[in-house]
Amino acid sequence: MLAGTTGIGFLENVARTVLDYELIWVTMLIMGMMGLFFDFVILGGHQHPDPVAGQRIIPQGNDTFERGSS
Repeated sequence: MLAGTTGIGFLENVARTVLDYELIWVTMLIMGMMGLFFDFVILGGHQHPDPVAGQRIIPQGNDTFERGSS
């Protein structure tokens, strides 16, 4: 992506050679947003194999321990 002759990588290389810092930051931001988007797309469709995963378990009955006098 960075060593291309077209696209965002090329634009960042050109901006680096002419020291256009604003354009460098914009291209870095675009690449970061693309990375987050691809992470979301790849991992977003993943579902837990266990349907109960992530649910809070509520204790049944009196599961608290009381300190007894000895």
